[in-house]
Amino acid sequence: KHSLFFAGSIIEKKGIRQLVQSLNYLVDEFPDVHLYIAGRDANLPGTNTPYRPILENEINEKIKPHITFLGVVPNLEIASHIEQAEICCYPSHMEAMPLAWLEVLAMGKSFVGSKSGPGPEIVLDNITGLLADPHDPIDIAEKIKFLFDNPDIGIEMGKTARERICNEFDIDTIVKENIDFYSKIST
Repeated sequence: KHSLFFAGSIIEKKGIRQLVQSLNYLVDEFPDVHLYIAGRDANLPGTNTPYRPILENEINEKIKPHITFLGVVPNLEIASHIEQAEICCYPSHMEAMPLAWLEVLAMGKSFVGSKSGPGPEIVLDNITGLLADPHDPIDIAEKIKFLFDNPDIGIEMGKTARERICNEFDIDTIVKENIDFYSKIST
């Protein structure tokens, strides 16, 4: 209960700083909230400076006990962490086609994603998950709080997400759509 999971590179563009900051708006109401962060540390773009120490330096004493850095987690173990979390939260600033999001949605978990980039294509806001402003820790916290306060809604969104992902993102469906598309443009 009240556990959050993030998987991805530990770098600014993944929205990890804002997710960590969102805990400041959650811990008073949910003193047992805990964020588990899985992923490798990445360097600041164009440098050899690792990002995680910079992030950890910004974590205040109020939220520090509510965060666990898991480090690099083998892919085979990610599903277990997703399953154990109440909510998965990946508020990326930018993505291409985030397979990590699809994995969470395919597992039917409560999910908070990003309004940026392909977020609205992958997550139907308030139907298959919630979309937050990835630059706004308060908005991220509000989405998390909503799911903590309404677990039944989160479960229903998860079921709807799983059904949608299994139907629309199934490999056979995607291959058929691609063949149909290329057949139309080649004639």
